[in-house]
Amino acid sequence: MVFIPLYFLASIGLFLGKPLGTVLAWVAGGGVLYVMIYLLALSELQGWENLLFDVLFRTVNGGAPVQISGLVR
Repeated sequence: MVFIPLYFLASIGLFLGKPLGTVLAWVAGGGVLYVMIYLLALSELQGWENLLFDVLFRTVNGGAPVQISGLVR
């Protein structure tokens, strides 16, 4: 719940082209990554399922802030 207003502020800042929007996008992306790792830990997946979904979620959620911030086009 804490990160929801941050997502909105990041999207507004990115839309307006403000540098603060990029910083907020990185923080919001880190929050998403943290929550996804936490939820994966609670899911009790074992074996190859755990490895597959862990790599998938970390890749997608880790790449999103990089793409949003404009470092990769």
